[in-house]
Amino acid sequence: MSAEKLVFATNAYTHLIPGMRSKQLPAFTYIVVTEPLSDNQRAEIRWAGREGIEDGLNFMHYYRLTRDGRILAGGGPGFIPFTDRMNNDACPKAWSHLERFIGKTFPPLRGIRIAHRWGAHSLQR
Repeated sequence: MSAEKLVFATNAYTHLIPGMRSKQLPAFTYIVVTEPLSDNQRAEIRWAGREGIEDGLNFMHYYRLTRDGRILAGGGPGFIPFTDRMNNDACPKAWSHLERFIGKTFPPLRGIRIAHRWGAHSLQR
């Protein structure tokens, strides 16, 4: 049996295959989601639409309003493991950074309650 091409469908685990570590690294990213914003909070931050925003800072930030009126913010410090350890989905330091980022970006929302937090990995080539 032969093939012209071979696909490694390994998501963020390619670096665990011998000889592939130099081709790809996993990068963990983290997200926080606020409680729903009130009409007053939404008016104070002057975010009328549901545009997604991304900045070019170190490892970037991305944020948007969800359908139910929450702010979803992600990115921040990120994490790239240089070992085989892949259980990095929880990162209180990253979540704290994102909470501060929301307050710095939208001062009227400083201290807003965070309803959800999570992390996951993506690919970096």
